Amino acid sequence: MTKVIIKAADGTGAVEAFHNANKKLETTSTGAAVTGSNLSVTNSGGAASVTVVTPNNTDGGIYFNDGANAGAVSYLHTNNSMSFRVNTVDDALKLDSSGNVNIGGNTSANPLTYLRFGATEHGA
Repeated sequence: MTKVIIKAADGTGAVEAFHNANKKLETTSTGAAVTGSNLSVTNSGGAASVTVVTPNNTDGGIYFNDGANAGAVSYLHTNNSMSFRVNTVDDALKLDSSGNVNIGGNTSANPLTYLRFGATEHGA
């Protein structure tokens, strides 16, 4: 395994990586930013994944931002729920820790129920 350690000469700890004079990666004391149109996680030998690690008293997620945090998929550790934000509407779809599905911000104490055309009602 090859390990590369880069330290900033100015003592700030910030590191920048450039490609063709364009900044593509910047690290700071609070995290890292990747600039470009694509972020790719590739494993040619099988599955690949992205892991978001946060303390157990907060949330972690993937956010889609056009200036308004328009969309998100987030996991809230305090109540073990997963939430989807659509068009700036929080909890447009929410899966709670019991497996119940809430759509449009409505709270439900029951699992999702769906109806197939020409069939009877089914519980999820």
